[in-house]
Amino acid sequence: MKKINLIHPVTGDECRCSASKLAGFCAAGYEVAEGQDIPEQKVLVVGNGVSVESLQKALADAVRTAADALHRAELAEAEVAEVRATLADARRELHAVGARAERAESALAEIATAPTEALESSQKPSDDDKRDDLKKVAHIGRVTERKLYDAGVCTYHAVANASDDVLLSVDLAAADLAELRESAKALCK
Repeated sequence: MKKINLIHPVTGDECRCSASKLAGFCAAGYEVAEGQDIPEQKVLVVGNGVSVESLQKALADAVRTAADALHRAELAEAEVAEVRATLADARRELHAVGARAERAESALAEIATAPTEALESSQKPSDDDKRDDLKKVAHIGRVTERKLYDAGVCTYHAVANASDDVLLSVDLAAADLAELRESAKALCK
């Protein structure tokens, strides 16, 4: 029977045993010395009574667990990249909204400081002024006529010379202003 050299890793003690008694020595803490050939069928127990099969199973489980963890990490990394892209888009949109808000505030400040009183007083009809039938002007109906009268635009001449702001404030379309003015000028004659 072939003898196997063993060594205890802590004490350094060496001994020789048969393959049939190898499991008992391994359970006692001995390890097989380097360069020893051990018949596979005899090595069923290693260390503190742990079988080779259970170690192989534990190793396969650890490999699967590591592969699963790696897959989850890759998915999380892709998710993080997507969130970062969404965040960058949101930052760009927020910047654009901020710029539009600044422009709107600037326009409001200009409107607030405009000499509106002078504009209103120059367009208000006096008691002597006449009111033209503004419905005859292109793009002006009954409701718009009332709004123009309320804004102080009561004659064809006033419609022809009114500012874009005044005409737009009574819900006239910007695209119609040129035709509207031409129609009012024609009625002035």
